[in-house]
Amino acid sequence: MTESDFEYLIRTLSEARSRATELTVAVRSRAGAGHRLGDLGHSAASKIEKLLHNVRVLALDHVEYNPATPAADPAPRAATVVSEHWLQSFIDELTTQLHAPDQVSFETVERLLHQYKRTFLQDLETARRMYRVYPDLFRAEARARQAPVE
Repeated sequence: MTESDFEYLIRTLSEARSRATELTVAVRSRAGAGHRLGDLGHSAASKIEKLLHNVRVLALDHVEYNPATPAADPAPRAATVVSEHWLQSFIDELTTQLHAPDQVSFETVERLLHQYKRTFLQDLETARRMYRVYPDLFRAEARARQAPVE
């Protein structure tokens, strides 16, 4: 498979997971949290998420071990993996934690959002430290991205 095939597959699976999550929430809000269709929807979304994770791992392995990549290349480029927006994972976690629509409260959403903000700030601080310690690595990566693709 080519890199563009992996990108297409990742994008398609991400959309499928989002749609499955939307359907699960809709079924649970109409039929009730304990309805079998809601459980089936959650199971489907979970299976799509696992498949998406495995495809991402394969895509990264494909780039790292691609025999077409010259061994003398000092800075091989990583695959462009579609990043997940934090809002989708926030909604997924919220729907996973809360099985009934009436369990959603402002305080619950605020607490989860605060956890996401704290994680983001920790990751940002880690990235800043990495940039301070390894500035040449980031400059080399930026130059590699700007280089024309052959």
